[in-house]
Amino acid sequence: MSEVLSAVWEWRFVIICLVAVVLYAVLEWEKFKATLFEAMLTAKRMAKDKVLNSGKQQEDWVVERLWIVLPARVKLFINKDRLREAVHWLYTKAKDKLDDGYWNGSVK
Repeated sequence: MSEVLSAVWEWRFVIICLVAVVLYAVLEWEKFKATLFEAMLTAKRMAKDKVLNSGKQQEDWVVERLWIVLPARVKLFINKDRLREAVHWLYTKAKDKLDDGYWNGSVK
């Protein structure tokens, strides 16, 4: 046990840095997710007002909007195609939840 404690004490700064990076990633993900849902709701409102006519146009608008506000450090790890896949997946999940109140794959 004392060997473990001494190893932890030796590596304390590395451990603190790793914990800080993980916390930062989690907090930034929540902020990104909130921005994404806000953009999705805005696209739905625009579709209701006949500005956007199809689901594809809504997804494209959301991807373009998010790409503009996405931080440069995140753009290093994600491209527009991956972002488009994430937006499509979230739209599918939202439609499934709105269908019957459950995430059960009832809407494809």
